[in-house]
Amino acid sequence: MHKRFYHAVSSVRILFGKWRQRILPGAMAYWISGGRVARGPFQGVRYCLSSSGSALAPKLMGTYEFEVQPLIEQMIQFKPSLCIVAGAAEGYYAIGLNYRLPGVPIIAYESAEHARNNLLRMIELNCCNPIAIEIRDTFGEDSISGINDQRCGIVMDIEGDEWRILNNVSPEELSRAFLIVEMHERENGNRIGLFQKFSETHHIEEIRQARRPITIPGMGWLERREILQCEFRSEWASNYWLLLRPRRFYNAKVSCARN
Repeated sequence: MHKRFYHAVSSVRILFGKWRQRILPGAMAYWISGGRVARGPFQGVRYCLSSSGSALAPKLMGTYEFEVQPLIEQMIQFKPSLCIVAGAAEGYYAIGLNYRLPGVPIIAYESAEHARNNLLRMIELNCCNPIAIEIRDTFGEDSISGINDQRCGIVMDIEGDEWRILNNVSPEELSRAFLIVEMHERENGNRIGLFQKFSETHHIEEIRQARRPITIPGMGWLERREILQCEFRSEWASNYWLLLRPRRFYNAKVSCARN
């Protein structure tokens, strides 16, 4: 009897611990932010009470992929005529870019059905023109064929497949594209080879994840590990990003797009 009671109590504690760590920060962030992104390049975007593949709290608090935020601003200044988001999940970048670049067509690639359903919900919440955001399934090399005739902004996070895509596509096909690519080191891709391959067509920068101060108003009562979910990505991995700016629109000393 005592043993069964002990196991029951232990199970409740484990479940409560998981609830605190995984669900509570997102719910609290949703309440504090009023269901909108609180800061960052997509400040004001309405959000659904769900996140696909990553924690909800950082997206609502505006700290998600904090290192990428200046790159997003550069992409907006680039004034693309088309944006592609590969690995769109529920639409943090797809909806955000539609919010910041009204009238620019967005193609959002997402293979998970539940994430595509959340993306549709995000489109409804933000009253986006459904014609402006086209949802597609799997992203591949053929997804970027024919984009070389227009200025294109590409955000890519496809869990390791970025190595295959970038290795198989020719630099000329992307010579007019501004790319932000999350690289997954666990895939052991040839990083130096990619730099060499795209060095003629793009200026390339590598951006590593960095820690930053924990400043989440109204959430000080949470445990430190729960607050960390609001400041950092849910997976503190050794991933990094590559920024590829097309040389034909940028010279080596200028960090903004030419008119």
